[in-house]
Amino acid sequence: MEKNIAGVRFLTLETGAPERFWGRRRLRRQMEAMYDAGVRRVVRQGAVPAGLLREFGMAGVDVAPLRQALLPQMLDWTETAWQIPLESGCVRLCAEETDRRVWRAADMLAHRVRYIELDTGRGEDALASELRRRYGLGSGGCPILEVCLARRPRGGCPVLLAGTGCGGGQVVRWQMQGMEEVPEELLAALFQSEKLEKEAVKIKSVEFRA
Repeated sequence: MEKNIAGVRFLTLETGAPERFWGRRRLRRQMEAMYDAGVRRVVRQGAVPAGLLREFGMAGVDVAPLRQALLPQMLDWTETAWQIPLESGCVRLCAEETDRRVWRAADMLAHRVRYIELDTGRGEDALASELRRRYGLGSGGCPILEVCLARRPRGGCPVLLAGTGCGGGQVVRWQMQGMEEVPEELLAALFQSEKLEKEAVKIKSVEFRA
């Protein structure tokens, strides 16, 4: 079945009961048909095995770009729901390397936090120098929050996951006008297709992780 959501074409697949023999056979036939139709990215709303997706050359939609774009809302949540005082505290920014995503996140954090601790691998020193030059911002004290753009957080404090594969490590719920809750992978697909304005999405909840 084909659906058009916010101007983006989706092929929909109802898996039924893939844990049963006939359900698995039916699912495989449907996956073959979707592959032949050119589907390579999948918005998962059920228990479609990741191994089966890989077998057919498909992958779930990565929600990391969506979370990085809407990081200000996630930080708002930590201040109100988790009662974390960002203005007077130190936030750790974590990543495997200091790429463009990290620079954007650091620039945004610089306007909201008192101190920032970088754990961003290659290029970290250049970013630290720029933060000191532009904002007089450096590290100080123990981090009260970690913003993680890496695959795994360092831990030791509450964390917001926004790196590759983050959807499986921390549940974030979103809503849009007229829709109580929208699957995060669907929002991510719309966002990456440039069919979704950031202003149209509001955070509903963030699972606490520490």
